[in-house]
Amino acid sequence: MSPAEVIPLLLPQIGCKLLLTFLFFSIAYNHFQWLSMVFIEFAIVSIENRLFSWESMECRNDFNKAFKI
Repeated sequence: MSPAEVIPLLLPQIGCKLLLTFLFFSIAYNHFQWLSMVFIEFAIVSIENRLFSWESMECRNDFNKAFKI
C-alpha cells in the first residue's frame, strides 16, 4: 500500500487520540491551574535565589580583595 492509501486509514485514529489528549490536558489545566502557578512561582524564586547568591559571592570576593593585607 502506498502512503496515500495508508494515511486516510490512520487519520481518524490519530485524530481521535489527539482530540482526547487535547481535551484531557485542557480539563487538567483548568482544574490544576493553581498547581502550574505554584511551579512557575517556585521557578522564579529559585532563579532569584541563584542570582542573589551569585551577587553575594561577588560582593564577598570584592570585600576580601579590598581588605587583603
